[in-house]
Amino acid sequence: MTTSSATAAPSSSTLSDAPFGAEQHLEAPSTTRHAAADNAGLWSTQGRIGRITYLVRTGIAVLIQFSAFALVAYAAYRAPAHQAQAYALALDVSQFVIGLPCIIFNLLQGKRRLNDQNRSGWLMLLFLIPIISLIPMFMMMFARGSEGDNRFGAQPAAPSANQMTTFWLILGAMLVLGVILGYAMA
Repeated sequence: MTTSSATAAPSSSTLSDAPFGAEQHLEAPSTTRHAAADNAGLWSTQGRIGRITYLVRTGIAVLIQFSAFALVAYAAYRAPAHQAQAYALALDVSQFVIGLPCIIFNLLQGKRRLNDQNRSGWLMLLFLIPIISLIPMFMMMFARGSEGDNRFGAQPAAPSANQMTTFWLILGAMLVLGVILGYAMA
């Protein structure tokens, strides 16, 4: 006597009864892989991110840091002379408290951007060398990521219309803030 139920593929009703890990062999659709890569988390070192996502995320971090700097610097500028030391200390503390997480966040995003190009995150060490640091900066901003999946994960999804709009708004805000800070420093 042979039993055909032992060799048959499990139906959807028996998948829940399968032992732990049995459904690991099922292949997920590519749209799910893109969604999983996009949902890796902002502070994750895993996965890949495209150019627009990289520029939006790091642009927001830079805007937060520069906005905090501009607010404290403006308050210091308007303060009486006898409070200058207190405002200088407040400026230093605010830049440390806000700047350190922004730097760490930008390093993590840079690593993921390099992973998109099938390069190691260790290439970020080139940022420590003056003039040479321009090479990874331009690579992360302008170089296209590798096509298809690579050793760091699935190819990121194309940027949405909302991401493109956010990119242009951040770029404009950075230009405006740069002009304001430049004018204020002169």
